[in-house]
Amino acid sequence: MANPSATTGYALLSNGSSAAPSFGQVPNGGLVNSSLTINTSAPLSGGGVVSLGGTVSLSCPTCVVAAAGVTNTTPGASPTWTLASGDVSWTLSANATATVTVAAGDQWVKHTAQICQPSSGGPYTLAWPANVHGGFTIGTTASKCSTQTFESYDGVNLYATGAGVINQ
Repeated sequence: MANPSATTGYALLSNGSSAAPSFGQVPNGGLVNSSLTINTSAPLSGGGVVSLGGTVSLSCPTCVVAAAGVTNTTPGASPTWTLASGDVSWTLSANATATVTVAAGDQWVKHTAQICQPSSGGPYTLAWPANVHGGFTIGTTASKCSTQTFESYDGVNLYATGAGVINQ
């Protein structure tokens, strides 16, 4: 049902005249086994269930999202993780102190770090910088990797979302 006096939380149903657009809930009957495209100029948020039986496309052409991909390196003593470049998989070759660069576009995106011990040498340690909260102590078994997932809520700091997996 259209509600022209309240717009917050309602979809624009019709532009109408410039003075009287129509807002309301999207009728479900016409969407069953259909496609729905949502365009926005701001990050998408909220919650709930969408059950259409068709395709739902979310589009935000001006939103910044983290780049996909995994950077595999042997970083030495000063590894740098720039979240916008994707996840990392590091095989240590020395005791290391990491630098992690978090930007506003990295918010609300899961970021994963896999830190591996080499087959010979080590074991090496990894120290997380002050902007990484809850970063785990990596395992020390040769040829094994430790993995942890993080998320930034403020575009400055990175927070562990779980304990991580050690020596896998």
